[in-house]
Amino acid sequence: MSVGLVYLRPKQITCTRVSGNGTVAARTAWQRIEAWLQRNAISGLVTTRYGLEFGPAMTESYHGNSYIACVEIDGIRKLPPLDDCPFDRLPGGAFARSRFVGPCAEISAAFASIQSHLAGTNHYAADRSRPLITIFLDPPDFSAPTTVKTDLLIPVATQSRNAA
Repeated sequence: MSVGLVYLRPKQITCTRVSGNGTVAARTAWQRIEAWLQRNAISGLVTTRYGLEFGPAMTESYHGNSYIACVEIDGIRKLPPLDDCPFDRLPGGAFARSRFVGPCAEISAAFASIQSHLAGTNHYAADRSRPLITIFLDPPDFSAPTTVKTDLLIPVATQSRNAA
């Protein structure tokens, strides 16, 4: 497994949040986003799709277990929020990054593998105050075993900072 470090700059996004775990929440969130894009005739303006995951395994924040589907839209400065999603900017910072190619249903297992890899290092640990981020390089499809290309990002902090 190849895991590298990247810095993600905060970006303007529009998103929707669905409470719950796993593939069902992700599928529902992406259906909402895609319907919204179609209604507003702006599907062609989407530059990048992001999935953000919060849950007890990663964060102790107020978000609870939820999946957030986000889109970055080129050429539009600010769109009204899709629903009650608290984000209008993609969280930035340092992340461990690994490329994943496979079905969307296997993304959680791939994240677990990256976390295991991080646990074996002495320098970085998962930063549990920020979400896991999936950058979809292909459109997400949670209803079929279609292969998608994604970058999986786990927020990291140095071991000394994370221990505080």
